[in-house]
Amino acid sequence: MKLFISAMTVGEIQRGIQKLTVGKKQASLLLWMDAVEIQFENRVLSFDQRCANEWARMCVEAEASGFPLSAFDSIIAAIARSHSMTLVTRNTSDFAHTGVPLINPWEL
Repeated sequence: MKLFISAMTVGEIQRGIQKLTVGKKQASLLLWMDAVEIQFENRVLSFDQRCANEWARMCVEAEASGFPLSAFDSIIAAIARSHSMTLVTRNTSDFAHTGVPLINPWEL
């Protein structure tokens, strides 16, 4: 099985780390994130035109069903959906109405 990460996910993680007070925890997480980025080199999926089209369809479907999606989560889901991938997240409830197959690794 080959794993990928979305550029949006990288950005969300980096934002969370940058918001921390400068110190040991932030330094440790920055090192960890450097390792993640090296590990996923050439396997970071960007939000391109195909994803944008899928995002629009997915958001309209979710809104029509009464489940509007958050911007960040919907972009991550659109990236996964446009590549026919399964999304791995602990936060499955925010992705439940995206039509993307989900795995919660904390429930395996």
